[in-house]
Amino acid sequence: MPSNSLARALGAVFAFGLASFAAGTLLVRVAWRRRTVRWPLEIDAALRDCDASLRLALVDRLGTIATPWSARVLREAVREESDPVVRAAIDGALAQHPDA
Repeated sequence: MPSNSLARALGAVFAFGLASFAAGTLLVRVAWRRRTVRWPLEIDAALRDCDASLRLALVDRLGTIATPWSARVLREAVREESDPVVRAAIDGALAQHPDA
């Protein structure tokens, strides 16, 4: 009987550890998605980790292009962007964009 109790206790510890690992992994993935700005990937996959200054430059160029594609990227950017300076630049670019 003692080994059966030990097996149950080890099983419970294993199940708890597995559940904790799964929950932690899920939380990290959710936090990463919220933190990651994905709209620059519409322009180039190499822009995965671009900083706010590069995103400002992208917004400036997208506003200059003034095509339906750039309007679509700017509309996506305004939904995802968390930096207030970049967001203000996106709002300004969209306000001047004929296809927005």
